[in-house]
Amino acid sequence: MALVATLPRHPRRTIRVVLWGSEETEGSGAAYADAHRDELHNLVMAAESDFGAGRACRLALPETSPSDKRINDIGAVLAPLKVFVSVEAARSAGSDVEDLRKAGVPVASFNQDQTHYFDVHHSADDTLARVDADDLNQNVAAWAALIYILAETELDFRAVGH
Repeated sequence: MALVATLPRHPRRTIRVVLWGSEETEGSGAAYADAHRDELHNLVMAAESDFGAGRACRLALPETSPSDKRINDIGAVLAPLKVFVSVEAARSAGSDVEDLRKAGVPVASFNQDQTHYFDVHHSADDTLARVDADDLNQNVAAWAALIYILAETELDFRAVGH
């Protein structure tokens, strides 16, 4: 979010970042959904990044109209980062946002390179020093671009098929 905050103009929509704790013992996503139940209808999309710092390679968005040009715009922005937008809709986005999805919030999912994820996962070596900086920078750039585009557009994933 630091990248978006440095831009000369803030996006039209509010961007909310939630840092989860203890998601592997469950409950954090459900607690968030319960605490914010009255405002879930305002959430454009929920997604999480919880599979390491590998390069993002594929983005699955909520169901959209195949002719929606804005999806092509997202693809064009992500293409230089070597991320493609899947034609298949995201079915889930991770355990942290699952309760939001069940409550009707559209979800998206970045797939990323997981080649080395379990090499140090949850070990004493699971530190930032073990992260490839170029991979992390590409991942962060992909997230920042997607989040900014969604905060700037009027794209409403809830309207599809209704």
